Amino acid sequence: MNAARWLLEGSERRPDAPALVAKGRRWTHRELRAHAMGVAADLVARGVRPGDRVATIAANTPELAAVLLGTMLAGATAVPLPVSDPPARLARMLARSHPIAIYAEGRAAELAAAPGRVFDEVLPGAFEAAPTTAPALVLFTSGSTGEPRGVMLSHANVVANTTSILASLPIREADRMMAVLPFYYSFGASVLFTHVRAGACVVLNNGFMFADRVLEEMVREGCTAFAGVPSTFQILLRRSSLPKMTFPALRYVQQAGGRLAPTFVAELASRLPDVEIWLMYGQTEATARLSVLDPSRITDKGHTIGKPIPGVSLEIEDGEIVARGANIALGYLDEPEATAETFVNGALRTGDLGHVDEEGFFVVDDRAKDFLKCAGYRVSMKEVEDTLVAFTGTVEAAVVGIPDDLQGEAVEAWIVHPDGEAIRPSLDAYCKRSLAQHLQPRAVVFIDALPKTAAGKLARAELRARSRARREEGRPA
Repeated sequence: MNAARWLLEGSERRPDAPALVAKGRRWTHRELRAHAMGVAADLVARGVRPGDRVATIAANTPELAAVLLGTMLAGATAVPLPVSDPPARLARMLARSHPIAIYAEGRAAELAAAPGRVFDEVLPGAFEAAPTTAPALVLFTSGSTGEPRGVMLSHANVVANTTSILASLPIREADRMMAVLPFYYSFGASVLFTHVRAGACVVLNNGFMFADRVLEEMVREGCTAFAGVPSTFQILLRRSSLPKMTFPALRYVQQAGGRLAPTFVAELASRLPDVEIWLMYGQTEATARLSVLDPSRITDKGHTIGKPIPGVSLEIEDGEIVARGANIALGYLDEPEATAETFVNGALRTGDLGHVDEEGFFVVDDRAKDFLKCAGYRVSMKEVEDTLVAFTGTVEAAVVGIPDDLQGEAVEAWIVHPDGEAIRPSLDAYCKRSLAQHLQPRAVVFIDALPKTAAGKLARAELRARSRARREEGRPA
């Protein structure tokens, strides 16, 4: 089954309903389908064949949505790349994916020496779905070293995970989703796919750095839903007008892309008392999502990742969360060793350590590689980070391990707080009250913003690199 053809059945059901809204421009589902078919026809005319790869380097726009769907419709493999990434990193992803064509908005000159042919126009047309033996998508994600790694997703993966998500969340055809997550990120792509399949509307806004403008557009457009990663909600709660605003149409929010600390979960629930909060867990290697927590259990189970979505099974094997289902990716692009380590007999070894509580709810304790060894104790980074963000006014917090003669490894905390250095004495006192002796931060660094990946997740590899640079420079903390 061609996933794009299947997704666009939602557009066929509601041809005159709004599908995409961006900066005042509006495409109906009829227009989205016509443009996606036009892309497919144009690619074939350019010599693109099933199995070829087509890269995109563009911010979220209706045209980008059409290119992604049209590429899959043509039987080629779509490779959406982060538009904000520096040229050197983009070059590495392009070299690895070997695209035969590149869709780029505003960066054609910069990509003149890149492989493939650059195009920047999307016209409506007609096309029948092509065979689907090749992957539908290659989505790049950062590994533990921070280097991009391509995850290959099949058409069956996309159909399976989209079906599971629609069976789990209250997505309705009349919904209007505010989308701030990029389509090159698995969560952002799943937001697009689920709403196209449902015949619903996606409002595109690429300016989350101006959070208040996003919130104002949500009210203006009557958005019924919103999706974000942990940093999205932390910024909304601590650095936007969200606490002062009301959202008459907002019915529910989705949160995935990492665990939102219980402090922020509780605060979000109190700020949006009439809005359902759906906490989810997933990975790019699982197409998008693996589990969901019903909003009715936020109060007592907000620290968990809920239970598996339909079609997915989760188990704890040797302390690690292992996932199975039709949504599990084909593997990594041109990385057979990494594929063999992560995808074992059709199962995904998530790299997340966890356990199941007495009611069958799954709990992520930490990443397998995100533990510290302090004074002989195995220390969960998330445990320390959750305590730090609970300190009044903290926007974000992250910890890394630093060498320590006595403990072997000690905690270094990186804190985003509007008052910065001024709160150091009270933060120190708070940590002494709230953390065991071996968890006390040996160093605290105040920073304007934590380094993030293009998808808005913590770039821990970069944070470790900054920490090493500070120590080499002998800078005080």
